[in-house]
Amino acid sequence: MSSTSRKQGGYAALALVLVLVLIFVLAALIASYSARRGYAGVTHTVRAQRHFLARARARVMRYYEAHAADLDGNGNAPWTGPQLLVRAGVPPRWQVAAFIGAGQSTTLDGGAITLDYRDIWLALPGSATGGRAVPAVLNTGTNVFQPGTSPAWTEIHGEDVEDALFVRAQSQLARLSDRLTAMYEADIDEDPGRNAAVDYWQPAGCGPYGGGAIACTNGQFLPAADLNLPEALGAQRIATENPWGLTLTANNTAPDANDTAPPYTMLWQSPLPWGGALTAIVTAPLI
Repeated sequence: MSSTSRKQGGYAALALVLVLVLIFVLAALIASYSARRGYAGVTHTVRAQRHFLARARARVMRYYEAHAADLDGNGNAPWTGPQLLVRAGVPPRWQVAAFIGAGQSTTLDGGAITLDYRDIWLALPGSATGGRAVPAVLNTGTNVFQPGTSPAWTEIHGEDVEDALFVRAQSQLARLSDRLTAMYEADIDEDPGRNAAVDYWQPAGCGPYGGGAIACTNGQFLPAADLNLPEALGAQRIATENPWGLTLTANNTAPDANDTAPPYTMLWQSPLPWGGALTAIVTAPLI
């Protein structure tokens, strides 16, 4: 064999090696690109699901806050999970499901007041793990949520919702009490006689010493809207419902209120959806 033939054979072998190397590199690049595309697709889906759940959670929480009296005012939830999603305006995307927990209770003020609530979970269908998808479920016996293989889920803590409403109700009573006290002081200042015996939280003829503009409750708690309070307080509007949408009541007569001797008192009541009420006793300033 001539040297020229040997050189040509060597070039051919080298070319073959180069082609094989190039094929290997191209295959590796294609595999890497495909993997990156698959990873990016999974990440995008997961992010989209989490974003959707966050928005869904916000809508359900707002609905809970606006309808807490309906949701926690009795032993059974008034709606099913699907009904809650529709009422809260959650779009039917990703096959999202809602699970409404059983009613629970906690106590406040050393056990004097009960706070009822229920937890709610939102979850997407279970994804396949090891070839088998396990759906998310709520164990009604133990009231424990089990996410299964759900790729994304979230929880709404009902105690947080009701506690926030409870704090708002307390603040509302405090503000109303402050306005009653300010009204009493203004009536004293406007009375030329400044008679300490006058009860400015009662009208004349109601109790023993009535002399104010608030209507007489005749020994019971009556709706605030029926007691001439806006006029008595010098305001066009006054809250007549508490944060749960329940009617505020007041009482300016015995036996609940002191109307027999200074310092006189008047009472507010803010009913709780599950029974009982928050009560605020307002004491008249002494002259």
